[in-house]
Amino acid sequence: MAFVEEKFLLFCFVFFNNLHSLVSSQYARQLPIVERLTDRFPPMPVTQGMATLFGASNIQLSSNGSYVDIGLDKSTGSGLVSKNTYYHGFFSASIKLPKGISSGVVLAFYMSNSDVFPHNHDELDFEFLGHESKSQWVLQTNMYANGSIRGREERINLWFNPTHHFHQYSILWNHHHTVFLVDNIPVREVINIGAMSYAYPLKPMSLYATIWDGSNWATEGGKYPTNYKYAPFVASLGELKMEGCVIENTSLSVADDLCSNNATISNLVEGEEYATLSKQQRVALNWKIIIDCTRVAGGDDSKLYFSVDNKRVLVVKHLQWKLRGHKRVEINCVHIQISWDVHNWLLEEEIDDGYALFMFRFEKSGFDYHEDNKTWPD
Repeated sequence: MAFVEEKFLLFCFVFFNNLHSLVSSQYARQLPIVERLTDRFPPMPVTQGMATLFGASNIQLSSNGSYVDIGLDKSTGSGLVSKNTYYHGFFSASIKLPKGISSGVVLAFYMSNSDVFPHNHDELDFEFLGHESKSQWVLQTNMYANGSIRGREERINLWFNPTHHFHQYSILWNHHHTVFLVDNIPVREVINIGAMSYAYPLKPMSLYATIWDGSNWATEGGKYPTNYKYAPFVASLGELKMEGCVIENTSLSVADDLCSNNATISNLVEGEEYATLSKQQRVALNWKIIIDCTRVAGGDDSKLYFSVDNKRVLVVKHLQWKLRGHKRVEINCVHIQISWDVHNWLLEEEIDDGYALFMFRFEKSGFDYHEDNKTWPD
């Protein structure tokens, strides 16, 4: 049996002494410092690496072919496909999303081989889902292996407005793992552990960039359909980077032998330097949990504030009546159960002598939780 380990969710057990020292007044996201992986790979003009897939009338080149606009209007969307097919590598582009009301609009930057393997295709997706608000795009990542979805679709609320400036979206794909990065910050990692063909993408794939009307799929079954009063919806793409083992015979189901003898950058991507995340990248991938506290003498009006990545997700008021408790919250479509026990800390006369206990459980897919449960099921 093949195993795929996904580094996205976490289980956290926290024990704090001197709880008052954890009070934080910072709520602006502080971005982690990571190496700019994109700087290792040279850019290429869009005209060199990509060809028109559909909607030629909505594709406009600029900067001597280094940048391209792809658009969606009522008549058609548009899309590009790489001229080569790759087996592993590094793939990246700087993208600026359409401004304004964008509900139902989907921009996809992804790898796939569904044209060659329609019944057992592989796929690695960045999908940008429009929203009824003017700037609230949601990023969704996904992986298919041998025609089956691996893990789940995972949504991320970006920490910037993706319509104002270009931002880099990158995929590192090799035998060891697949990493999705935004501005060189890892946002998802899927590790290949002894994988067989049905558990991890192992067939050559092409790179795609498309924009289309996904109203029936991306907006709760058409609840917020695309409003073409705001068309055309235009996304810009540039700083294209594609480095990997180029495969001429796209029907090959396994291309290991061909690429192992190809002394190109593809081999470097397969090397130890790309086998695992660096310490900086690992820190960046994990979520930062902050517990803010206010303790009032006697316990009156004491409060707890829970934040994830500096975004407040839960406030517990009147703590003197809620010394122990639990609450379920949702962050980026992930359900988290938060439990706390502050009895000793809140009622201890000397604040430095008290302690508190917190637990964070990030639910797996299909976890059946009931609000009236007093304990977490195994």
